[in-house]
Amino acid sequence: MTAAADNFRAGIDALKQSDVLITDKKFEVIAKGSMKGRVLKTLSSFCRVATQGKFDPTHLRADKVAKALYAACAQQCETNKKPLDKEDFDTVLNFLTKVAGKTKDEKMRTKIVKHANALIHLQDSHQGFKKESSQVEKLENVKKEKEPLVRKFPKESFKYSVYVHFPSSNKTPPSPKKFFEDKDILTLHRTTKQEVLKQGKEELTVEYSDGKAIIQQVDTNFSSAINAAAAMLILDRGGKIDISAVKATRQIDYPSAFKEAKEDIEKAGLKAIHSTISPNQDPDHLQKLAELISKNGSAIMNVLMGEIHGEPRGLIVDNLSFDSKTVRLRDPYHGWDITVSLDAFKKMIPQWSTSLDIIQIPSKK
Repeated sequence: MTAAADNFRAGIDALKQSDVLITDKKFEVIAKGSMKGRVLKTLSSFCRVATQGKFDPTHLRADKVAKALYAACAQQCETNKKPLDKEDFDTVLNFLTKVAGKTKDEKMRTKIVKHANALIHLQDSHQGFKKESSQVEKLENVKKEKEPLVRKFPKESFKYSVYVHFPSSNKTPPSPKKFFEDKDILTLHRTTKQEVLKQGKEELTVEYSDGKAIIQQVDTNFSSAINAAAAMLILDRGGKIDISAVKATRQIDYPSAFKEAKEDIEKAGLKAIHSTISPNQDPDHLQKLAELISKNGSAIMNVLMGEIHGEPRGLIVDNLSFDSKTVRLRDPYHGWDITVSLDAFKKMIPQWSTSLDIIQIPSKK
């Protein structure tokens, strides 16, 4: 075995028995049951393989350690002409995830995540296939300890529509509320593209996650959420949207919002399928929702934010899995793509409702 291979093996063994400490912008390793200096020395050997002695790894910043670890793994793959051993890969990836989670400096953390993602893609390329992006997303969602998710909120509308059973009100709308608590959000999916659509003097920012459009609703009005959701589905299916209509504030009730969404879809030259589920009468209503999504694709629907008479919220459900007990959805209220627990999603469904509207645009096959 070569000296480089010996150092790599020693470095992996060191990582397996180490914890991470970030103080200020300096990086340290604390060994479980070993002297700190001993593990740092072993890690130093590991990093020297990658950096060719250009700097002393024992005094590196955390982002440079991440870079050195990635480079060492890349060298190992290139030397052996094969991917890393799965256990070794998991060890390095978990270590970098831990480092990212402990790092308080946001710029440094971004660099660490970048190298960790590069490691994932390196492994994928040597395995000859592209894995699901869950590991990448897991890394990108590593948060500083007790750090809340950063949320965007739509502007408040002077009037806001409530569910059809309760007429519109002129009272001042409530303060912005979180739509799903941080603890219920399992993954905040990263956006990979952003574009600004233009129509005359009107502009609209659209982001994309896994090829699906994400638009934030113009204000807190329920109808604005349905406007944005319809526009997202239209873009998903390659249609052209009316930007002025998406940004318009429509003071309309619940049934009218869905009716206008259907009309917007049809104006874009696409077919809109209108279905319903009945939480109050059908104990398998979520199973029916899952079947509709499997058949026709993503579904626009409404839920309630709060208790039984909570504020209605429109969203798009992209996937509902009973196996993983998760729901992936696009939420125009915060303008993001998230996966939440199935239990959290269930709590948003008005169980007293006899008819919840579902709108979908089937693919052109």
